[in-house]
Amino acid sequence: IFLLKSREGRRTVAIVASAAIAVFIAIVCLFPTPRRILTSRFNPRQTATELRFSHRTRVYATVGSIAAAHPLLGIGTRQYGNRYLEFAHYENPIGTPDNQYLLFLAEGGLVGFGCFAAFLVYTLGRLWGGRAGDGLPFLVAVGAFAAAMLLLDGVYWPATGLTFFAVAGAGVGRREHKEVR
Repeated sequence: IFLLKSREGRRTVAIVASAAIAVFIAIVCLFPTPRRILTSRFNPRQTATELRFSHRTRVYATVGSIAAAHPLLGIGTRQYGNRYLEFAHYENPIGTPDNQYLLFLAEGGLVGFGCFAAFLVYTLGRLWGGRAGDGLPFLVAVGAFAAAMLLLDGVYWPATGLTFFAVAGAGVGRREHKEVR
């Protein structure tokens, strides 16, 4: 991430990313096993069935049921694991939505989700203003984590949660410090 601070570093990252994509395409084209895995994975009929019956779709429906029953304040912080069975109407329900935003919606309702979304928008906005200099690595790190939270409910895990808030705070603090000078 810190390579992005300089023009040469950005060029290096672009070259490495382009090479990685080229290698991936070559492997898929040259070898039958990766090609078969890739083509079977993106079969439209299989994808449609998976969308209807996958654990993720069912978990998202569970979050929808929780949000409908408790729209304003949710079911309480860190209560999803204790209460999801009340709202899950399928076999072998999963105890996590694997999505931090949906977890905040279920546990904190619209108020909790709105507060976290406002914090994230504020943080990314402050970091966006510093994108030309030292703020770019922080913007990339926080933006990548914000995107990863679509598939990970990592803010509750001490290592990832503390890292996220430390990087976000350091980036915004660095930006604020530069503005004061």
